[in-house]
Amino acid sequence: MDNGWLAVIVDSISGEYTLFDIFDKEGKSIAQFMANIPTEGLFFKNGKAYALATTEEGYKFVKRYSFEVKEN
Repeated sequence: MDNGWLAVIVDSISGEYTLFDIFDKEGKSIAQFMANIPTEGLFFKNGKAYALATTEEGYKFVKRYSFEVKEN
């Protein structure tokens, strides 16, 4: 991610959820979260998540997702 964090996909069930682990610059685990984001072509840039999505007709396009990091 842009802030130096590393997002790792731990598990994913298409159409249901994706489970992520987040690590800081030193490799320390700092968070885990679930989201309904496809994993194909997934990357983070400028505070957004981008992933490939497929229409019913089979066309692929890039979907942009907003997210917010909150401290507990």
